[in-house]
Amino acid sequence: MLRSLAGCLLRRRQAGMGLRRRVNFSCRQNQWALYAGSKRNLTELPVDDLSPKQAFLAPIVSGVFLAGMYFLLRYTSIDVGQIFKYGSVVFGGICLKETLDPIFFNLYTKVFPLQPVTKAVGEDGCEEDVEPWNSPKNVTTALISAAISGSYLLGSGAITFMASNLIGFGLAVRCISLLKPKSLWSAAALLSGLLLYDVFFVFGTDVMVSVATSIEAPAKFLFPRETVPGATGVQSYPFAILGLGDVVVPGIFVAMMAFVDKELVFEDDREVCQVRNGPYFSSSMVAYVAGLFTCFVVNAVSHSPQPALLYLVSIAKLVEESFEQLLRQLLCSDVSCF
Repeated sequence: MLRSLAGCLLRRRQAGMGLRRRVNFSCRQNQWALYAGSKRNLTELPVDDLSPKQAFLAPIVSGVFLAGMYFLLRYTSIDVGQIFKYGSVVFGGICLKETLDPIFFNLYTKVFPLQPVTKAVGEDGCEEDVEPWNSPKNVTTALISAAISGSYLLGSGAITFMASNLIGFGLAVRCISLLKPKSLWSAAALLSGLLLYDVFFVFGTDVMVSVATSIEAPAKFLFPRETVPGATGVQSYPFAILGLGDVVVPGIFVAMMAFVDKELVFEDDREVCQVRNGPYFSSSMVAYVAGLFTCFVVNAVSHSPQPALLYLVSIAKLVEESFEQLLRQLLCSDVSCF
């Protein structure tokens, strides 16, 4: 009897430790994506400024696309999963390469300080690498990205899982760095619309969950989870899923807060690449991690799909309001804060 009880307690403890490790890994990975994307957002030229009209149409277009994917998967023999998979790998590999470029640029300049480097100074005051496409740095990052993409397509098990998350990381960073709303109204409309979209397609229908678990493509973050014994269907899927939209959309707001710090808090810093982590950016990062942590805990306890934006918006708002004033006092002691 005592041995059985001890074994039960040990299994529960191991399960709890496993949950903590998974949640910690999940939060850190997404925190890195937000941080890298937000910092690059200060120096990157946007592909297109997000207007209020585009922000309003985003959830509608997303809903139509998701419903179309669901229809094709359920009622036709078209293998949309393979099309989406290879398309995501190609596009994600390019984004991963561009995400790695600044990292290897810094490494190369430290290892080979005497190597001549061609630079240009942009309008924002930051020096940018303008080396040709066949330079050693570009070739290195291209080979690494190709190797990771190939590992995803040809590997299995843990290799595929890790490669998928790395490609998704590159996608998230580049999307955050390139998407810039024209105004706060645009960002608010985008977040509000996608929040309703997320809640409806997770709680109201099985469309989002069915598509996410049926299509294996690196356009999402995967986190191992314990399944309920005897579970079938979606409940038997061995991963918790976080869509890239649950990283990119909040990441747009986090990037905006970094810009607010630059303009209102550290306005004396002319070079945006040297802007410190101010109170608005830091509080938004803390808020995002708190919301994401809550979402993963609810998902692990309930063993049911959860709309991440529901927790990211509500919990993050409460945490951000609580931490903002404290962080402003701690981080702005030597500058004039807004």
